[in-house]
Amino acid sequence: MFNFHFPDLSAIFEGVLVEFIFTILAVIAAQTLIKWINNWRYGRWKLTVKRTDTIILDKIPVSPQKMKQINDVPEEMSVFLKGLCSPFHYIKCDLSRRGVALGVLTQDHDNREIIIDLDKDKPEFDEPKKISPGM
Repeated sequence: MFNFHFPDLSAIFEGVLVEFIFTILAVIAAQTLIKWINNWRYGRWKLTVKRTDTIILDKIPVSPQKMKQINDVPEEMSVFLKGLCSPFHYIKCDLSRRGVALGVLTQDHDNREIIIDLDKDKPEFDEPKKISPGM
């Protein structure tokens, strides 16, 4: 392929070039395979937020990267879900423990769906009264 004055140098250069191309192709194939496995394992999750008979958010897709992050660090689930519900309702309980016990958070692993029922969120204590500035 390459003509150098020294045949050994030509063979070394061709070997390094072939190994470099092979390494690049192997990295691309591995990344594609890992992405496909993560999509298969963590993909297709949906989020539903409902209050009484009204569905506020209906089957919003959750990205596979976010579900992987949530499964790796379970504390992320509460932060993520409270952030999604914050425009509609202030969730007063811890979703990961008390929310599951109260029925606020339901995870349907068969259908890959997360359901948040805002009606079941009971305050742990009475909310403080708002004090208006004195006159």
